[in-house]
Amino acid sequence: MPLKRVHYYILGIIVLVAVVTISSWIGAVSNAKMSKNKIVSEKDEVHTSLLERYQAVDKIVDYIETTDQEILSGIDTIKTNHTVFVSEITNNDQTKLYNTAKLIDQTFVNLVDILQDNPTKYTPFTLSETDLDSYKTKTLTVINNINTLNAEIINYNNTIRVFPNIIYLHFYPLELIWDINLYQPTLPSFN
Repeated sequence: MPLKRVHYYILGIIVLVAVVTISSWIGAVSNAKMSKNKIVSEKDEVHTSLLERYQAVDKIVDYIETTDQEILSGIDTIKTNHTVFVSEITNNDQTKLYNTAKLIDQTFVNLVDILQDNPTKYTPFTLSETDLDSYKTKTLTVINNINTLNAEIINYNNTIRVFPNIIYLHFYPLELIWDINLYQPTLPSFN
């Protein structure tokens, strides 16, 4: 009889370990999926606010009157990639979306720097307070949305990399943190 009891104990321990392992796996996958869904939602917010900001950027770019090839090339890059950005939202290609957004914003920052560094070289222009306020408001919205997205990305990355989740979720890719350094809410004065 005592030998039979030992088998029951061993079987009980095996069942307990299996239940704990399966429960842990289900919890890890469930938490990762919930976190991933929040990231998708936050990315949609970022994309929407970037589109609105790019409309404000387009208005500002339209004010620039120059024949300088570097400026014209930058304007063309912004306008072309604005269209690409819209199509990539439809295709939901996250890597291309991020890279296109980064290109648009780097180009815009470079244009502003060129204009600011060479005020006498370019035709002076003035932007209306409405356009400047619109740009600032939309940029602040983008910054806020990116910060919220980055918080969700950090939470997701931590969720899939903590023990014991890493055992079950080691094949889940880490999400990239968005850079907010390119989003300056206030444009310099060009006059």
